[in-house]
Amino acid sequence: MKLFLLGVMMMLTVISCRKIPRETVYSSYQFLVGTYTQNEQQGVNRIEYNPNTQQFQVKDLITGLQNPSFVQYHSLTKNLFVSEEIGGENGGKLNSFGFDAVNQKHQKINSVNTQGDHPCVIALSPDKKWLVAGNYSGGNVSVFKIKENGMLSESLQTLQHFGSSIHKERQEKPHIHDLVFHPTTQQLFVTDLGTDRIYIYDFDTESATPLSPSQPSFISVKKGSGPRHLVFNATAEYLYVVQELTAEVSVYYLQENQIDFVQTLSLSSSPENMQQGSGSEIKMSPNQKYLYVSNRGKVNEIVVFAIDKSTHQLIKIQNISSGGQTPRSFEITPDGKYLLVANQDSHQIQLFEIQSNGKLNPTSVSLSINQPTHIINQ
Repeated sequence: MKLFLLGVMMMLTVISCRKIPRETVYSSYQFLVGTYTQNEQQGVNRIEYNPNTQQFQVKDLITGLQNPSFVQYHSLTKNLFVSEEIGGENGGKLNSFGFDAVNQKHQKINSVNTQGDHPCVIALSPDKKWLVAGNYSGGNVSVFKIKENGMLSESLQTLQHFGSSIHKERQEKPHIHDLVFHPTTQQLFVTDLGTDRIYIYDFDTESATPLSPSQPSFISVKKGSGPRHLVFNATAEYLYVVQELTAEVSVYYLQENQIDFVQTLSLSSSPENMQQGSGSEIKMSPNQKYLYVSNRGKVNEIVVFAIDKSTHQLIKIQNISSGGQTPRSFEITPDGKYLLVANQDSHQIQLFEIQSNGKLNPTSVSLSINQPTHIINQ
């Protein structure tokens, strides 16, 4: 009996020593918010949400920038990269900031030109050593090296897109709108709203000019769709794209060098507002079960889709007001508990709770920020 009890105790000891994974509990959430600016007192906001007090707080404000509409954050070095969505002889601007731990503020390291007007998106390479800027009005993509001290090089490569599509006002020339690195391959996917294409580039980190066309080199979408933003699922087998001009979301299946169209669904909740929407942001829940898309225009909604476990097709489960005007961007907290919407034209960040079924529950919690255009977790 003693031996039996001793064995049970030893077994319990072994079990108790094992590391049991636990869900991370957040006492607060940190975010970075890019904006459009009208004066020198506006800029990039570093904000915090405390779920216990249900309150927002602005922790820092980076000023001295013009239309810092898109931000990227290096979680290891705490470097912050910010595009200025402006035009000029050498295009817009790209800025690098280091973090002053003593004063808990970001300090500018340097600024370089993007070689194309109105950079509206920037992407950090998987190895965190390169930065790519997408210039909306310039219709081109520029590549920069991040040096060890966080300083950005001048543009090492600029690739110009050509062409147009059927929407005479919005698709008169190329318009770059998103840059997303493939999760498992050395490829960069680039949405071009102006040409109705998603370009695919190989990214060679050993080359001085890392971008070159892949095979296939692009995905063609339905004419007049205007691809804006995209997201991969965790296995990178499926690609989800929000179409700005038609207010739709499309699904593609990727296998080796073959890309197959799967599905397109409208974001609209009724036939009456199908022509009044403008697709914007797209994000997937951390558990990979739900897809969220924002629809601007006169609609101003967040649309929630369930993702079929076997087919990966989308099933619409909710259309809900974004709580403001022009939901240009939104972010989901790492634990999947909250979704924050940047309502650009109502100058606010609106908080939603994410329920266990993926649907959004509106709250009364919001934060006033001038023309928020982009929000990310810090």
